[in-house]
Amino acid sequence: MKLLTKCLGLAALVLLYSPTMSANSIGVESGAGLGGTTYSLKCTPDGGTDKAFVESDHPTAETTFSAEFRILAETGFRNDFDLNRVIEISVGFGNNVPSRNLVVGIQRAANNPNNFRLWVYARNNDTGKLFPYVVFNFTPDTDTLAKVEWQAASGPGTDDGIVRVYKNGNLISQRTDIPGYGHDIERIRFGLPTGSSNSGTTGAGSFYIDEVVLLRTIAP
Repeated sequence: MKLLTKCLGLAALVLLYSPTMSANSIGVESGAGLGGTTYSLKCTPDGGTDKAFVESDHPTAETTFSAEFRILAETGFRNDFDLNRVIEISVGFGNNVPSRNLVVGIQRAANNPNNFRLWVYARNNDTGKLFPYVVFNFTPDTDTLAKVEWQAASGPGTDDGIVRVYKNGNLISQRTDIPGYGHDIERIRFGLPTGSSNSGTTGAGSFYIDEVVLLRTIAP
């Protein structure tokens, strides 16, 4: 196992990496740890453009990368969240331009507005955009283990880049046909890395992130 970073609780990540505190707020919440921990990262979006996040700079031009974390989103956050809007909760940046090579977001599920949907996007050389995506649904107030796997394409003009998403240890969705040669992951942010504008949120609810594990490997 090639381990980049393992944080038994997000408190450790906050201590290692400086958060940007703002109206879109994050903070270490005692007594709300996920997976049996004591602390977690509480994220409260208020609909603003300001950013609030923690960052790991342990990745170093990784062309194979995975991130595992626990997430819990409150019912109050769901109720304060416009249908079909997406809030980005994690962004992986590379050395290429544009550099947003991996993005994780959540929204209310269109097919069941009582649930959430977790989206994962990978940058595509053919379009220059963050597409295609992989996805799974999860329920409010439920501690859910998510794992994202990402791999750059193997050479110029190839379309064998990978993005996968696992829910509670089970592979739910994947794409293995992404034209992503020349991309890498140099650093990754968690929280509200791009703010929460145009989401409908007003700070009435929160989501929590914990147990972050970053690796230089993906499943075969």
